[in-house]
Parts: sequence; C-alpha cells; structure tokens
Amino acid sequence: MMADQEQDTVRLDLPCCAKFLQVARLAVTGAASRAGLTIEEIEDLAVAVGEACNNAIDHAFDEDAINSGRARIRLSVSVTEQEVRVEVEDQGRGFDPKRLKPREDVPVPASRGLGLYIMRQFVDELRVESSPGSGTKISFVKRSSR
Repeated sequence: MMADQEQDTVRLDLPCCAKFLQVARLAVTGAASRAGLTIEEIEDLAVAVGEACNNAIDHAFDEDAINSGRARIRLSVSVTEQEVRVEVEDQGRGFDPKRLKPREDVPVPASRGLGLYIMRQFVDELRVESSPGSGTKISFVKRSSR
C-alpha cells in the first residue's frame, strides 16, 4: 500500500519567486485530475496552492535569499481516487501561528493577510506548522464530491 502512495505523489522543488507560481498550479491541477475531483474542485485547489506559495514568496524569505536562489518552495501532491493532499513547505523565517489574526480582525477591504483565510474557504482540511526560524509547512486536503 505504501508503494502505491509513493507512486502517486508528485514532488517539486521550485525557486521562491512569482514566475514559478504557474508551475505549481499546473502540477497540482494535473495531478488532481486523476483524483476524480470536479473542474471546480480542481480550480479551488489551484487557488489554495497559489495562496500557499504566495505566502512563502511574500513572507518567508528576505530579498537576498530570493535573489540568490537559496529561497525554495517544496511542493508535494499526493493523489488517491477521492482526494488530493498537498504540502507547501519553505525553510524561511517561520512565524508563530498563534499570532495569526482571526478573519474578523482583518480590516476590510484588506489587500494583505487573507491568504490562510482564502485557503480555508477552498479546501476541506488545512494545517499550518511553523515556528520562528524554522520555516513553514502548509498542508491541506481537497476531497472529491463525486
């Protein structure tokens, strides 16, 4: 059983910059199409992946790390017949997830600070693991409604 799960996992190591967001989205949508998700569910997943990667680009690294190519995003997509599991991980500065503001405390209209809120709206499960100085891993699951 474990070997099958390994075969159905796609892993990418991407530069942490906006021009590679489309690569992450395409990898996820391609893999997710095998899971029986509807087109709408696949699009929801692509939005969530884009937001997770944008969070790494905007918050995880300083400009020196990004410009030198040291800043990387690791994307892992595991597919079964009924769901897609995604992990977006960086080795950036990290943060204390307990310090996140609840959605109702984010000023409206807000141009920043909505990434995790948006992800929660588009996936079935979301988990954030991070601590200052140790990077961040955002994991989420999208299940098929079929």
